[in-house]
Amino acid sequence: MKIKRRKLLLVIGVFIIAAIFLGQRVLASSLLGIGNKELKTETVAKDSIKQTVTASGEITAEKKADLQFQASGKVAWVGVNKGDKVKKGQALASLDSREYKKTLEEKLLDYSKIRWDFEQLRDDYDIGSRKLDELGTLTDKEKRILEKSQFDLNKSVLGVELTNIALQNATLISPIDGEVTNIGDLIAGENSNAMTNPANITIVDFGSLIFQARVEEVDLAEIKPGQKAVVTLDAYPNEEFEGEVLRVNRVAQKNIVGGTIIPVDIKLEANEKFIVGLNGDAQILIEEKLSTLVVPRGAVHREDDKYFIWVIRNGKPEKQIVTIGLQSAKITEITQGLQEDDKIVVGNINDK
Repeated sequence: MKIKRRKLLLVIGVFIIAAIFLGQRVLASSLLGIGNKELKTETVAKDSIKQTVTASGEITAEKKADLQFQASGKVAWVGVNKGDKVKKGQALASLDSREYKKTLEEKLLDYSKIRWDFEQLRDDYDIGSRKLDELGTLTDKEKRILEKSQFDLNKSVLGVELTNIALQNATLISPIDGEVTNIGDLIAGENSNAMTNPANITIVDFGSLIFQARVEEVDLAEIKPGQKAVVTLDAYPNEEFEGEVLRVNRVAQKNIVGGTIIPVDIKLEANEKFIVGLNGDAQILIEEKLSTLVVPRGAVHREDDKYFIWVIRNGKPEKQIVTIGLQSAKITEITQGLQEDDKIVVGNINDK
């Protein structure tokens, strides 16, 4: 019985020792696996990098004209339809101008009479071409009579000019080359009300289309005319349209949340796909380098006013102070502190 008991204890002991040994091996393997997951490494290499500013915006036209009659009246004729191409100086529509012409004739007759009276009065006082203050022989009353005659003449001239302007405004003239995109409610024979129909005809020069980007003020210092840009439109998400910064507008605006934005005009090549009002985004190229040391942005950390990267040396991560250059959405240029083929940690070694 004692021998069997000893054998049983011996077998139990062996099993206990084996269990402890196997448990230690399983535990060590698990910890090593966790360590591998925590430290993601990458080798430093050279690559190209672009620093860009991204801003949303829309297609708009630099040359656009909204034309309207300055006075109400009956529409005599409309000479264009939507989609018509027009030239600068072309007549587009007109109000009935008969009343304006008759009024102009009346004003010209009034002017002729007042002018004749004015000249006759100066002859009566033998003034000729001299000024009133050069005549010492006239009484104050006579001077007032002559001055009133001059006022009446000036007033009649203004009446003729104003009536002539009204006659000219009775016809809408295109100030630009372009295409008719709207004719409002203009119908020949119907009355046009200048108060209720403020924009009768709209002309757009589709050769002057630009993309107007709304750049945030924090990025303004980076933007300059002549920089290259790539525009993507919501209507054509898989296409890119190349452009160039034309100008930075000098009047800021507020966005819907109260932030300050600056309109930046980007010149685009003419394209039939462009429609005024299409929304999209512009990537403005600030600077580009074709072969420089770059690392993932997640590898770069900041401490106070310095940047550092965890570098693997002798199998351990060491903090290395670096100087950064250009930055894109995914990578950062390193100008000092690293060499090609250095192994670095992506992420922070203290992250859980």
